[in-house]
Amino acid sequence: MVFLSPHGCHLIYVVGTMYVRKPERLEALAYVVPLAAFVRAIIERRARRYAEATGKELPLPGKRNSTRPTARMVPDSFDPITVVMTSDGIRAPAESPLCPDKMFKALGVS
Repeated sequence: MVFLSPHGCHLIYVVGTMYVRKPERLEALAYVVPLAAFVRAIIERRARRYAEATGKELPLPGKRNSTRPTARMVPDSFDPITVVMTSDGIRAPAESPLCPDKMFKALGVS
């Protein structure tokens, strides 16, 4: 379903219905969902500001590069990362054509 916002300038997408059995769970959900939306917006904003400030495009899935990655593209860029365990038990990311280190640096988590 698609609705117009009260101001009429943005579309609101309703993904699906969620059912909860207790009012306490609904209250908890009312706290968690906006927080998740804020975190998602911060991730997108950090990636875009990094790309804009450095003038570099960030590698994305599908052999694409962009200076304006969406919040959906950022986590998708980590999907093909494979973690390997060396003989001495150390875990490390395998070489990836997407260069996840660039995305980590863009998000400020490197």
